[in-house]
Amino acid sequence: NHLERILNNLITNAIKYTPENGRVTVTLATQDNQLILQVQDSGFGIPAEDLPYVFERFHRVVSHRKLAAGTGLGLAITKALVEAHDGKIEVISKEGYGSCFTAYLPVLPPPPHNQPNANKPSGQTQQQHAVNMA
Repeated sequence: NHLERILNNLITNAIKYTPENGRVTVTLATQDNQLILQVQDSGFGIPAEDLPYVFERFHRVVSHRKLAAGTGLGLAITKALVEAHDGKIEVISKEGYGSCFTAYLPVLPPPPHNQPNANKPSGQTQQQHAVNMA
């Protein structure tokens, strides 16, 4: 599941680059027909000169290489998965203050129902959306 992989990559990175007793916050919300996935940490942060390259394959922040093992592929894969579903991903970070990665994925409206839901009391509505994930 691509959604699971996107979340897993972002959460794993946040944990990997956040010191003990740090904080990782995951937020999921819908707004304007988008699913918004946000992973924010109180970790080491990303130097400004590295920010334009964080989603490139094999890019690793030099000062972080000793902190955790990695190939530099996780964020590139995450970006490719997000973009494959017509979404976008962005990062805000400041070295020494942590990072916030936010992915925006379009939400598909629910398919029309031909039959009323017999289990739902009359007058009650239910909103349901789907994210198009392969």
